[in-house]
Amino acid sequence: MKLVIEGLKLRSLANMRGHWSVIAKHKKRVQCEVIYAIHAAGLANAEPLAKATVTVTRVGPRALDIDNLYSSIKSCVDALKGRLIEDDAPDKCKIVAEQRKGEYQVEIDVSEMV
Repeated sequence: MKLVIEGLKLRSLANMRGHWSVIAKHKKRVQCEVIYAIHAAGLANAEPLAKATVTVTRVGPRALDIDNLYSSIKSCVDALKGRLIEDDAPDKCKIVAEQRKGEYQVEIDVSEMV
C-alpha cells in the first residue's frame, strides 16, 4: 500500500517552539491529511496488518538530522495505527524513515513484514 501526499510539510516536533496548541494543531493537521489519503486511496476498509514495515519518506528542501526526521514522521505513524497497521510496537512494526530533497510531500509505504 503506497500513499503520496503532495504539499504536506513535516516539521520536527522536537524543534517546534511556541504555545502547545500550535504544536497540537500541526499534529492534528498531519494526521488528518494521512487519514484523508487513506480514504482517497480506497484503503479505509482494509484490514490492518498485524506485522508491518512502514516506510515514511519526507521530501523537503532541506534535510533533517536523524532525531528530527523520526520526530517529524511520528504523527504520520500515529494516524496509521488502527487503520493500516494494528500497532507500532517494535515486535509488530518496523518503522523506516527516509528523506530526499524536493518540493514538500510525504510518501508512505506499508507492506507486510516477512
